[in-house]
Amino acid sequence: MQGMTARLTLAALLLGSGPVVAAQAPPTFPSDTHVVVLDVVAKDRKGRLLDDLRPGELQVFEDGRPCEIRSLRLVRAAAPPRRPPSPAERGASPDPAPASPARPSLVVLVFDRLKIEWAPLARKGALDLLSRRFPPDTYFAVFKIGYRLRLLQAFTTDPMRLRAAVLKATGGDRDTRVEAFAPELPPSAEEPADSVRSDERNPRLPDLRQVAESLGDPEVAEDQRIGGLDTLYGLLGVTRALGAVEGRKAIVYFSGAWHLGTALLGPYEDAVSEAYRANVAIHTVDARGLTAEPPFVATLGPLAPQPGGRGGPPRPAAHLNDGADLPTPQSWSSQTMEDRLMGPNTERLADDTGGLAIGGTNDLGEGLSVVAEELGQYYELVYAPANPDLDGRFRHVAVKVSRPGVSLRTRAGYFATPAQSPKLAARELPLMTALGDETPPHDFALRTGVLHFAPAGVERQCVLLAEVPLSEVQVSSDEAGDVYRAHLTFLALVRDAEGRVIARLSHDWPIEGPLLEKEQARERNAIFRRTLPLAPGRYALETAVQDQQSGALSVTRAPFEVPPAGRTLALGSVSLLRRVEASEGTTLGNPLGVGDLLLFPALEPSFVAGSLPELPFFVGVYPAGPGRPVELTVELRRDARVVGRTTTTLPDPDMDGRIPWIGGIPSDGLRPGSYEIVVTVRQGEATAEERTRFEVSAAREPDAGPGPG
Repeated sequence: MQGMTARLTLAALLLGSGPVVAAQAPPTFPSDTHVVVLDVVAKDRKGRLLDDLRPGELQVFEDGRPCEIRSLRLVRAAAPPRRPPSPAERGASPDPAPASPARPSLVVLVFDRLKIEWAPLARKGALDLLSRRFPPDTYFAVFKIGYRLRLLQAFTTDPMRLRAAVLKATGGDRDTRVEAFAPELPPSAEEPADSVRSDERNPRLPDLRQVAESLGDPEVAEDQRIGGLDTLYGLLGVTRALGAVEGRKAIVYFSGAWHLGTALLGPYEDAVSEAYRANVAIHTVDARGLTAEPPFVATLGPLAPQPGGRGGPPRPAAHLNDGADLPTPQSWSSQTMEDRLMGPNTERLADDTGGLAIGGTNDLGEGLSVVAEELGQYYELVYAPANPDLDGRFRHVAVKVSRPGVSLRTRAGYFATPAQSPKLAARELPLMTALGDETPPHDFALRTGVLHFAPAGVERQCVLLAEVPLSEVQVSSDEAGDVYRAHLTFLALVRDAEGRVIARLSHDWPIEGPLLEKEQARERNAIFRRTLPLAPGRYALETAVQDQQSGALSVTRAPFEVPPAGRTLALGSVSLLRRVEASEGTTLGNPLGVGDLLLFPALEPSFVAGSLPELPFFVGVYPAGPGRPVELTVELRRDARVVGRTTTTLPDPDMDGRIPWIGGIPSDGLRPGSYEIVVTVRQGEATAEERTRFEVSAAREPDAGPGPG
């Protein structure tokens, strides 16, 4: 939905690189005008594409209310190169200018997990699609959904590369679903299972087959839920990346027909809403072929009454099977409400996004030929909604045509949200739920903190930090790829003193490295940092992190305060350091960078007595300017008593106008207990002070070993 002006931003397209032809700009509207853009496919009675529709023949309704059509134009893919004119043709008049603009087409082939018996049909259908003639500005990419979304081929027109990617995607997957959970248990050679004796001291043991069968149903349900999430997250990621690109955009999704329960309705709607925003049609292909089961469950979406009393419009030819036992259109309509209550399915995914559902046949070519044809020509319809409020609600859209015998297909609606509004990713849904729990989970260690630094007008530059020990989350081994992997998802809310959310920070965080370094990696922390300007005041930081491989979740909630900065002299937070690393790039502007070094503060710092020769710490000083010296004093206090003190004069500020200072507290003689570092700076009459606390624990006594024998 929603863009007022065209944009072609391939930098935002994370699907890979590939040439895309620049599009002719569509009509533009004032920046304060809220309009909706629809791609509409129009056909006559014989299924042929129409190219002569006029705006006066169409009506648009949004939630039943008529809307003003602002623009209707025919969009065609670029024509193939023309042959050179013959001598007789050279003197003829030049060709007339094209009646419609040419725009590129982007097609993404997405293959879900495929059983061995399904893979050949999916492979044949995809190769058939790729073998068809397409306009020269049609680009294809190939993805594979598994435990993660894998790019097998970035956008290209190279048929050999695409064929190789399809063959790789359709090699067949091991069926991880538990279809027969009960194992074959041969009877014991010593004593048959049915002859186990039972008495009060030895009650009869349950049959292991019965135990296994009782576990089967929940195991299958959980596996289907996880597989459904992988599917929805994968489709969401592809559509989100396509949102930055103009042109005809389609996903051809190969899978077995699925029917998700209502528990996954939220992630499903998240994926579909992203397709609405990106104006992407999703065509679903049932790779099971001709089966005794219906190809899909039922058409979802409102079915308008048709002449003759039928409950809904006939399905496109690609939906139909020549078998004699197919349900009638009336029975499809009667299933609609029941199916809506049961949850989404593959056909609903196609209907909701304006795509085709292809299934119930061993010859996918007919349905895929329709997909290929529609990539070359469609209408772009722009209308002003009757309700201009961007309230985030779903708006149902219906387009009607007055010309007899014409059928239209477009998406079912859109969510009325501003184009620039932040989007909640599907992976963030469980994190939002955990943040709202009265008793939040804490499955692994999660430490957070907020440090403040340079003044920026009335605000201060702040850094939000979170760290998770990799030893407490799942780190898996990929022997084939010779790598280790972990995957964390981070979400944080910053609330002001009145409890209002003023910032939402999120990060999806796959972690990968050489398999030989797995054990060293488990000894380290995954550290998230984000810079955020905040005005002086009291705040609360709510943080949730999920281990995507195990599902474990941890939540922390902690208040913090941003102190005001002096007008002429300011101090940043005093930070004890856990480690220092060489930076791969410039640290200019990074409040935790010094020269070519990156600093890693210790959150909730504690040290074992005698474990380090000194305790390093860092503070940033922001003077009024060069010329007048700045004096820095450090005091170490224990139980409010000064146990150490030093004073030094600082050098001139760096290019950032900051004086970075790293010091160390000698650890010799530090007894176990709580300590406080107080840093004071003076420049002329101006002073500033910051402090931080740390703990020193007693050294563990070595084992005495066995006593004398």
